Amino acid sequence: MEKLQELVSRRRYTKGNITRLYNFVSSDEDVANSTTEALLVKKNRALESFSSYEKCNVDILQLDEKDDEDVSVVEERFFHILATLDAECNKRNSQEPKPSAPSPPISKLKLPPINVPIFSGKFTEYIPFINLFNSVINDNDSIDYVQTLYYLRAYLRDEPLQLIKNLPLTHESYKKALELLDDRYNNRFRIINEHISTLLDLRPLTKSTETGLRQFSSNVRQEIAALTNLDPNVKYWDAIILCILCRKLDLLTSRAYQMERDATMDPTVEELLKFIDKQALALENVGPACGQSQPPQHTSQQQHKEQRPASTGKPVAYTAAQEASCLLCKSNHKLYLCKSFQLMPATKRVQFAEEKGICNVCLGTHSGKCRFHFRCAECKQKHYTLLHCDNDKVEGPQAAASPASLAANKKMTTNSVLLPTAQVKLLARDGTEMSFKALLDSGSQLSFISERAVQLLDLKPLQSNINIVGIVNTQASVKRCVPVDIHSLVNPFKLSTTCHVVERITCELPQRKFDISDFVIPPYVRLADKDFNIPSQIDLLMGADCFFQAMLPPESTIYESAAPPSGAQPSAPGARHPKLINTQFGYVIGGSLPTQVCNKVAVFKCTCESDINENLTNFWKSESVPEIYNEKSSEQELCEYVFQKTVQLKDDCFEVALPLKLPLEDVNDALGDSFHFALKRFLNLEKKLHKDPNLFIEYQKFIHDYINLNHGHFVDIESYQLSKDAVYFLPHHAVLKPDSKTTKLRTVFDASMKTNKKVSLNDLLLNGPTVQKRSFRHTALVPFR
Repeated sequence: MEKLQELVSRRRYTKGNITRLYNFVSSDEDVANSTTEALLVKKNRALESFSSYEKCNVDILQLDEKDDEDVSVVEERFFHILATLDAECNKRNSQEPKPSAPSPPISKLKLPPINVPIFSGKFTEYIPFINLFNSVINDNDSIDYVQTLYYLRAYLRDEPLQLIKNLPLTHESYKKALELLDDRYNNRFRIINEHISTLLDLRPLTKSTETGLRQFSSNVRQEIAALTNLDPNVKYWDAIILCILCRKLDLLTSRAYQMERDATMDPTVEELLKFIDKQALALENVGPACGQSQPPQHTSQQQHKEQRPASTGKPVAYTAAQEASCLLCKSNHKLYLCKSFQLMPATKRVQFAEEKGICNVCLGTHSGKCRFHFRCAECKQKHYTLLHCDNDKVEGPQAAASPASLAANKKMTTNSVLLPTAQVKLLARDGTEMSFKALLDSGSQLSFISERAVQLLDLKPLQSNINIVGIVNTQASVKRCVPVDIHSLVNPFKLSTTCHVVERITCELPQRKFDISDFVIPPYVRLADKDFNIPSQIDLLMGADCFFQAMLPPESTIYESAAPPSGAQPSAPGARHPKLINTQFGYVIGGSLPTQVCNKVAVFKCTCESDINENLTNFWKSESVPEIYNEKSSEQELCEYVFQKTVQLKDDCFEVALPLKLPLEDVNDALGDSFHFALKRFLNLEKKLHKDPNLFIEYQKFIHDYINLNHGHFVDIESYQLSKDAVYFLPHHAVLKPDSKTTKLRTVFDASMKTNKKVSLNDLLLNGPTVQKRSFRHTALVPFR
């Protein structure tokens, strides 16, 4: 303890010397009145005091690891002292008359900065960085080693800075720092590999544009120049590099190069780059690319970015205020942004587009083929989403062309058979859960999936070639298949199989809707398809391999009548009614339906050219009396109302309800499942923390503090399934800021994570006004209840 007190006293004395020198240089009058020799003496005094200060810190830390000395403040004062004294000395030396004998020029440096690029650890940037640093700073005789080391630390970031930052600011430390950096980053093999990898990873050109060709040529020349400077041990590399570069070119440029080059000579890389530059120059000289713009974004929410008119090959002058006029309301906006057009029925929008000659893909007017390739977000067909019509609605001009149908009143006996169907769950490539209707067919050796389901799941089919033999020896060829995992919605059951992709599996099943009011289904039965009596599209056919895997053992399989005929016992001979069969997907219903007599009556069908809703709206507008309507409250006003109504002080903490857009009991139905996505984010966070023990300790400390402060509490994950409360699992991650002096790690809770219904918690909250003038920390409970 005596030695520790002695070191603390010595550090306090040296720290006082540095403080007195700092106060001296902070006074411009004191510095100006001092001689140059006095300034040099004070500089040496500052160097000695700071060296002694650092030595005391090292010795104290060896005896007391919990020493809380703030070294950064003393360092900043020390650097300010050196900078001020050097600047004043250099200023006086420059004002003195130059001697007759030649002398080395005195560099007029000003601390800091000197414009040297920051080095953050990229191997390919080390040699250019160290060469420039040596030329600008290291070779300057007016800067000593201590100042040079200070500059070197100022131009390093991340790993390089961590490598040398613990070295003391002494003359000997500078050479040690250079050795450490050179041993770590002057890796010739690694640098050459990174340059070659950059060539291999060049982004392929999909279209010949002057900008793309110029950028491609510039990137290739930069990497080849860097490789040439390293003088790798290669004799002929043009053939290898040419093979790599030609794969990156688009088809038109590659074909033009092969047609123009001299086939009798071996090609070179320089020859290819000159050709690319020549192509870019030709495209630049053709004329200004009027109207070239990125295609508008097309999403399921019908969001569309602004686009300029397509190029016609003639220069056109545009002004900043020029916008296309809407063809419907004649306002200065695009048709897809028109509120009147969006509120029209789908059939009216289709009819309007055909009358005006509007392109169904981009909702623009142009001649020739559309240069965009959009697909509908609903049905994936080649048309804009606003022009999508449901299958059960009459679309476009077909409504006007539908003929009237008339059928005679004739009795007709039908015998229907109900095929077993089930609702199953499939996972998309991004983990989204989707429900499809499947047909269980024990007479099929293969399983099939529709093209529609493959597109919705965003799956990548594999190539296959198999012939399928059907009824009366009909044959068909299927060339694609996809492996899928089929999940039950009733039981924790999953089976894996390979489904062959077909355009359409069968017609809608059942073929007609029938009444199930007379069906007697036991209360303990959970149906695999609750809508088994309503015609629906079949997107999956499970063959015999899946059918018999899904069936439960004989002792668990229940065969019983789902609809006993009126006036007959279940065991009556000749009774025709479907059966209930227990499977892993729930009870499926299949078999013969009761014989029915179908009475067809005369039906007359006509189409009304005008929309009845529009007519009623216009009628009420014309008949309404003048009335003053109060504007509805905005989101910000509603959010403020929720805050004022629910804010309260409880246990010395303010509590306020979340400003939800819908009732709390409807949150679960709107949100959907968030557990699986939050769990995936949590597992990724665990992997990251295991790779960095220091980050793991800091993050663990935050979580413990979070719980101890009652900002959160532990919840049994399994209990949330039984709870009827609103549940949203909130993921979190770490944000690092090493330069911060107070909080180097912050934990951010992400309420924008989408659930399986593509909805986040933020989407359900009202948007309040921004009242904070600076950033603040937001905390939330996990899970949200």
